Amino acid sequence: MDELQAKVLGYKPSKKAKKTLADTKLLLLVGPTGSGKNTLEQALLKTGSFKPIVTHTTRRPRENNGILEKDGDEYHFISTIQALKMLENHKFVEAAYTHRYLYGTSVAEFEIAKKEGKIPVADIDIKGVRSYRELTSGVIAVFLLPPSFKVLINRLVNRYGKSHDQEDIKIRLATALDELSELLNTDYYYAIINSDISTTSQKVTGIVRGTKKHKSGSKSLVLAQKLIDDIKKYLAK
Repeated sequence: MDELQAKVLGYKPSKKAKKTLADTKLLLLVGPTGSGKNTLEQALLKTGSFKPIVTHTTRRPRENNGILEKDGDEYHFISTIQALKMLENHKFVEAAYTHRYLYGTSVAEFEIAKKEGKIPVADIDIKGVRSYRELTSGVIAVFLLPPSFKVLINRLVNRYGKSHDQEDIKIRLATALDELSELLNTDYYYAIINSDISTTSQKVTGIVRGTKKHKSGSKSLVLAQKLIDDIKKYLAK
């Protein structure tokens, strides 16, 4: 275990972070890579009611559909030394160690959203959801599902292109297995099949505003299990 991983595993948010989150309604978008979280977030931002929470990460920018990620947009890209310093100074609300990198959300991101009177929204993993649920009761966790395994694979290939090889895709599919299992074994996610981004955006907005009581129906859960089975077959090749 390296120093960064050890620091992340032992990280505890400060009293300031907990206080900031106490009265915050927070929307978390969860799901396998390729489920459409980023596209949904962009659709929600166009409504003017949401504020993106930009995560800090120690990984390098990568290409998505041929476009290199920009610092401050998709992520705040920081060095391992910077990450260690932020952890030591309790600048994060939550921090996770995934695929050998730190992913953490700073307290400042929530302070900005609160000042602007907007609902913070973040694309996050299941570890982050668990961390937030321990800090605040105002978490709304939406789990996005791709309509099929074929669509999921196509999105992964289109997203990463030549910058990632087959092993990288398999790593993300293995992570997807954990995420899907989490969905099936917990009851706090709103599971939505993301077939049409406009429809999905309307559903999520309704959930956040309390005008739509969407629950994880049998169709969503059946699809989640089917995706698990298809991913296992793919990884076994």
